[in-house]
Amino acid sequence: MAEKLGGALRLGALPARECKVYACSVITPMFGGGAKAGEVGREFPVRAPSIRGQLRFWWRLLHGVRGLRGNALKEKECALWGGVFAASSDGDKAALQHTSRVGVFIKEGAGQSVVLKPVKDAQYALFPFRDKSGVLPEFNFDLGVVCEPQLCSELKEQLERSLRAWANFGGVGARTRRGCGAVFCPELAFENEEEARALAVSCGLRVWTKECDSKQSIVAWKEAVGCLREFRQGKDVGRNGTRGRSRWPEADTIRKLTGQRDPRHEAVYPPDHPYGFPRAVFGMPIGFRFKTSGDPKSCQQLLPVGAQRMSSPVILRPLRLKDGRVLSMAVFLPEPDLSCGLRLSGNKLGGRLNKLDKECSDYQGAKFANYKGSPMENRSSTGNALEAFRAYLREKGFKEVTGK
Repeated sequence: MAEKLGGALRLGALPARECKVYACSVITPMFGGGAKAGEVGREFPVRAPSIRGQLRFWWRLLHGVRGLRGNALKEKECALWGGVFAASSDGDKAALQHTSRVGVFIKEGAGQSVVLKPVKDAQYALFPFRDKSGVLPEFNFDLGVVCEPQLCSELKEQLERSLRAWANFGGVGARTRRGCGAVFCPELAFENEEEARALAVSCGLRVWTKECDSKQSIVAWKEAVGCLREFRQGKDVGRNGTRGRSRWPEADTIRKLTGQRDPRHEAVYPPDHPYGFPRAVFGMPIGFRFKTSGDPKSCQQLLPVGAQRMSSPVILRPLRLKDGRVLSMAVFLPEPDLSCGLRLSGNKLGGRLNKLDKECSDYQGAKFANYKGSPMENRSSTGNALEAFRAYLREKGFKEVTGK
């Protein structure tokens, strides 16, 4: 049996199970992931339950892309990972309890949280963790995976593919979509870009990479994160000059909704600036804080209707290959469905805190690419911010691994 100790599992006698141990390294700063939200556990910095959750996420991507949906997907997931599956038979619902056929534990890996200094060029990814404790890169741990010996070859293959997807595209702790807590495991690493392409396609992903002159994972990570920062906020791309006005339409949309704006601002800037929130596709909430007198005084948060957050569909992290090469990588998950609509909170819109009207809730459309100075101009004819960001990556020397 496996014995639970703190946030991890340590092996006891496992006569009826097969066990495999993977040596892993954390290659970018890791934050959160502890039993208490937003904090790193000092005794168990890497927790088995969080990795198990990541493995289930990648398993769902691998099999959801094959057409499995709803109950069919849930039933197969529970068959491997365990859980309660509500089946329907002759109109009667029956809850079926599946015992997990796979166990995950941390065999080795003791570390101590430390206060990290800001990482130059990566503050965009780290801003939620300023002055918080984290785990330095190159923190090592051993991940153990146990499974029933009678597990069929198909399920064993599913398990291994989930492990590979997590080890190369995922991570540990918080903010893994921005590359924090990225993992390297020699046994699960890709030999080359072709292996990355094959697994990414099977997950429904699009992957862009750029080989780095340096073999340091931190350098590769900074480059990937820096591209998104420049695209969204960078000089003469996302804004005018270094500290100038944003070229994106969200701020002026909020000014319209609140009826509050600095007198020095025209009602619309520039005159053909459309209303909407095209950056919503990068994940929510998005916070907007105005500093100029006359502009909205309270911080505005953009959220999806009916939810408090939407995970970013973009993963930015380093990819270390078996041969020692290190790549900057951008992984695009399937695009989010925003048909639920958008809403603003934390503002003074009177009764208009619910779903925004059509004019202001658009997040995609040619109008967002056609105005002068748009960050999407000549990068996306449809005004899709994710498509435009991929075009920007190409300008920066990235190539699509998953392209034809």
